[in-house]
Amino acid sequence: MVFDQSQSRFGIASRSDIDYGPLPQARIVIELPWFLTLPYLATCLKITDQLGRSQVFSIDYDDNDNPLFLQLSDSYLSQESFTYSIDFYYNLLNNTGNCTDGLRLIYTPSLKANVTTGLWNINLFDYSTLLRLQIPIGVECFVILALFGQTIFYEILSIMVPKAVVKGEYIIVPLFVIYLGGKYTFVAFDNFDDNSGNCTGNVITSNSSLYPIITDDLWTIHFN
Repeated sequence: MVFDQSQSRFGIASRSDIDYGPLPQARIVIELPWFLTLPYLATCLKITDQLGRSQVFSIDYDDNDNPLFLQLSDSYLSQESFTYSIDFYYNLLNNTGNCTDGLRLIYTPSLKANVTTGLWNINLFDYSTLLRLQIPIGVECFVILALFGQTIFYEILSIMVPKAVVKGEYIIVPLFVIYLGGKYTFVAFDNFDDNSGNCTGNVITSNSSLYPIITDDLWTIHFN
């Protein structure tokens, strides 16, 4: 007898008479940037899954023992193989279950749920990026200015340039300070005050109103 493979109907398929059970799920914990932990700032977030279904959560700092981490309600669980995005807003609309659309501060890229342990931790490095700065000649310090929604942080970080750095090369800022939705300006000064920890002196150059690119690589800022 000769087996004709072209006529074979053998295969594997799911069966409607077997209950495979629900997809694995996990609770969600979100690490927040420091500026979102200020009680008067972000009080609302919206999480949206890959099917476009969204749910709004109020950020209540009074009941949160660790304001840098926010655990969503156990009634909202992430599903295996699903992707989610999160938008952080200034406030809830009065007497509604919606965030104030015109006051979005930052947002995340699409994130794939990790349900292996039953707890999906969304960390800063999942939706932020590190910064790589070019060091022009004469620059000893940088100030990063940021605009989130309609809230301006006039100075979120002063960065002293290490003495050993060769001018024209680059330094990496080992802090997660860059987020989607923010608009950033970088100002370079010729002096750093050790006593105050601030940039002083004259402005050498600047690069303003930049929107970040969040990738696996560093966000590099050049100065002409």
